[in-house]
Amino acid sequence: MSSKQTILVVEDQASEREAMTRLLRTEGYSVFAAAGVAEAKAHLSQAVDLVITDLRLGRLSGLDLLQYWHENRPSTPIIVVTAYGDVDTAVAAMKLGAIDYLMKPLKPDEL
Repeated sequence: MSSKQTILVVEDQASEREAMTRLLRTEGYSVFAAAGVAEAKAHLSQAVDLVITDLRLGRLSGLDLLQYWHENRPSTPIIVVTAYGDVDTAVAAMKLGAIDYLMKPLKPDEL
């Protein structure tokens, strides 16, 4: 019996977080959702196969989460999504270990 892949969605906008969570669950994934970095850190001890994080999350950013998560669970792939992308931020995310950098609005096929 195979278990579902687990995804952690980190998004401070409730409507976007709920939409992404709903879409991923429809696709058969188990999904945890967090509104920010502190909430996301609480999931560090759980089995998470992928983290999808928004770049702008309030005081701390998706890059802060990316760095923290990779220091503690370096094998977990992380995707950074943003509506405010630029080349410097994309490069920073990739240097910190992001496997992808996607621009909002996300299309279901991209996700």
